[in-house]
Amino acid sequence: MLLLIRYLLGLLPLIRSTPNNSRVTNETTYFAIASNTKLFTAVALSLMIEDGTKLPNGQLLEVTSSMKDVVPGWAMENATAGNEITLRDVMSMRSGLPQHILAITPSDSPTTAAGRTPFLTQNVPSGQNGTYQYSNHNYEILASIPTYLLNVSIETYVQDRIFTPLGMGATRNASFAGTKERSMGYLRSAPNVTACAALLAGGGNITDLSCLGRPEAFDFWTEGTNGGFYGGAGINLRGVDMIKWAKELMKPSVLPSAAVNRLKTLVPAANTDAPTNSSSLVETIAYQAGLISQWYRGHKIYIHDGALPGSNSYFAWSPDSGVGVLVAANEDPYSVYINNVIVNTVLDDLLGLAPIDWETRFIEGFLGSGGSISPSGAMAGSIPTTGSTSNTTTSAIARRPAPEGYANTTFIDRAYGNLTLLPLNLSSPASYLSACIPASYFLNAIAVPLSLNLTAPTYYAAYNHSIVSHFIFTHFDGPLYNYTTLFVRDRLDAMGRVDGLTAKVYAMGSAVFAEGGVGMFGNFALPAAGLALDPVEVDVKDKATAFFGRV
Repeated sequence: MLLLIRYLLGLLPLIRSTPNNSRVTNETTYFAIASNTKLFTAVALSLMIEDGTKLPNGQLLEVTSSMKDVVPGWAMENATAGNEITLRDVMSMRSGLPQHILAITPSDSPTTAAGRTPFLTQNVPSGQNGTYQYSNHNYEILASIPTYLLNVSIETYVQDRIFTPLGMGATRNASFAGTKERSMGYLRSAPNVTACAALLAGGGNITDLSCLGRPEAFDFWTEGTNGGFYGGAGINLRGVDMIKWAKELMKPSVLPSAAVNRLKTLVPAANTDAPTNSSSLVETIAYQAGLISQWYRGHKIYIHDGALPGSNSYFAWSPDSGVGVLVAANEDPYSVYINNVIVNTVLDDLLGLAPIDWETRFIEGFLGSGGSISPSGAMAGSIPTTGSTSNTTTSAIARRPAPEGYANTTFIDRAYGNLTLLPLNLSSPASYLSACIPASYFLNAIAVPLSLNLTAPTYYAAYNHSIVSHFIFTHFDGPLYNYTTLFVRDRLDAMGRVDGLTAKVYAMGSAVFAEGGVGMFGNFALPAAGLALDPVEVDVKDKATAFFGRV
């Protein structure tokens, strides 16, 4: 474990500074660990099981408990599935729900976030014989359970049962947002994958700004308490706390070992005892509960990554070998790759494996992706552009006009809230400024690459949810519009002063204005790769991922 400390302390000073710019980060700087929070939530539920927590019907809480017996008023879009889903299904990402992460607001509590479940679409079969699909909403549901069964918030439960006994100085978002001892968030403006490929081919340095884009700082991803995010992504750790957490998971001395071990074997799989292909470098076993069991070069390990605007994390640990690595960085989006390179390189060293050039592998992966790095569990959106009428057709056609104007019109969805559309002139800098949208980012990262029609009727809505601040609707053909959801924050200069805006895309796809509202298709709920929903113009209300009815 001393090797882990050495690696952490050697890397942290290389990461960008804290908000007051007084010093570089070190082992006591707080980093958002994003979805690596899920393991804390899973351990909390496992501790409740160990404690013999009782359900309202008098039975004991178990991983096999039906969710309708655990959460008061439990219901799902698919009533049959809702009656059959168990705690194990939700913990192991087999509820049938996609991400639905755009619905969360800064003022949510875990119970209000979980209360949206009946109004959220399910897009794959649920249950242990169903389909695995990563969904943050599953852990928003789980975070509500201590409140329902113990009348104690998940924040208090984790603090009392995990942080305090382990001597961890971890925080949740409510207190984290006010401290100066945290890392700032960084995004990249105008990355150019073509330039990256040319530099790499010529033996150049791809860290050049012409390739990676300009780093832009913002304060922190949340401006509120974001209690609804706690179960899935709300914890922030220091390097010294990461070490304590990794040590405890690998060899529990404070937490009951049964509570930790239960999470590692929640979902059985055919390759649990040995990899199916002994020559493969990496082979996934299953998503368990806040962790993924995996074969890594012949060693069984447990991993999880995390992504929030401006922050990424990666955790890998091998109980059998006594090796653990938890890396957090604020170089979004490239820390998705940086973290993987660091973790794999350190694992190879500590496990005594022959070195592999992971950096080149991940660089090639980045270039092959076209430079698109999406949020955890998401994929780049496929949307109609100037030469297509669907997600697959590329032939040019005659355009149908927009059916009517929607300026100053409000639309409402029971789970996703309100959208009030206002006009946006894509050729007017003043219009972007009024909408608080960075014009250069939208044009260079979205409009030009996707060949959007800059003269088409376009609207925006200030959404102000947790990870999405704006919707932009650009007309394509008849009732079909392209939509883009943006995370926009004030950009800060080296002295911490506001200097324009920075942004990140979260979801793109097709919106259909019909049947008294607007139906959202494409990647609106951030489903698993390959499950983007093609738009339809008939039965829009029934087939859309979400339907905002016109007020």
